Amino acid sequence: MPYGYEKYKLEKSDKSKNTLKFEVIVIKQFLSFVSLKYKKSKEPHEFTSEDVQDFLTKENESWTDHTIYRKQGHLKRFFDYLWETNQISYDFMEKFNYFSNKKEKSKFKFIQSEINYTYEKMLENKTKILTSDLADNSKLLTVLYMKGIQLIDMYNLTIDNFDTSQLDLIELTYTSKYNVETKIPFTDPLDIDVLRRAIEKAIFKGTDYLISVRSKTVQGEYVQTKPISSRTYINYINDFIEMPFRSDEIRVTYVQYLLEQGKSTSEISQLIGRTESSVIHLLQSAKERMSTLN
Repeated sequence: MPYGYEKYKLEKSDKSKNTLKFEVIVIKQFLSFVSLKYKKSKEPHEFTSEDVQDFLTKENESWTDHTIYRKQGHLKRFFDYLWETNQISYDFMEKFNYFSNKKEKSKFKFIQSEINYTYEKMLENKTKILTSDLADNSKLLTVLYMKGIQLIDMYNLTIDNFDTSQLDLIELTYTSKYNVETKIPFTDPLDIDVLRRAIEKAIFKGTDYLISVRSKTVQGEYVQTKPISSRTYINYINDFIEMPFRSDEIRVTYVQYLLEQGKSTSEISQLIGRTESSVIHLLQSAKERMSTLN
């Protein structure tokens, strides 16, 4: 139970003890590595980003990129916990990325790789996620990611952008960063349930933003968050479906799916908040990156 992490997570999150077991194993491995490195135990405030970098590098010859990415995610959640419980004053892991510091590993995260799944496969994963015991924020991000929404737009959404007047339909309207008037219907009952809960939580918190975070300066206040602040919830999804859950890849598969459903580029443009020229570019990307599926 390193620094109270397991007990805290069992009490404060929806995660099962079995799920936490794997996170705790990685955390203990890291703490053991640090103790061996310095030949003594260190307090949380003494940990450095170099310690994490060295730990992930130590056995990377026998780890796949995905394994390193997963272990990095476990440690990010651990350091987020240390920050939340005031055991550290600064969470350096918030911006830490092992792959950006290792050129030979950077292809995992930054190079546009082939996409070896279809949107239908992600729809199956979506159902699994939304019917699981994952955190509500993970489910909310899943619903929004699956509609191809640009990340910067996602975190600007307010409860006023959603029309919840109908029981079997929620309509989202907003002007995207590309200055496209966007209108997205949500008809899946699972999506609707997740969105209604998110809206209710925002109202309870007293914030307009669908995705918010506790203010570090004003007690009890919730403020607009940034994409990096939700990395923990995306990591939960990665671990659960055992594959990276990336917005850009999902968007590419989504536009291809919409085209196959008979949607025009103009209709797709309105559904994802992109210009028609951008939609054409995404369709070309789908043709290239999903070529192995044809």
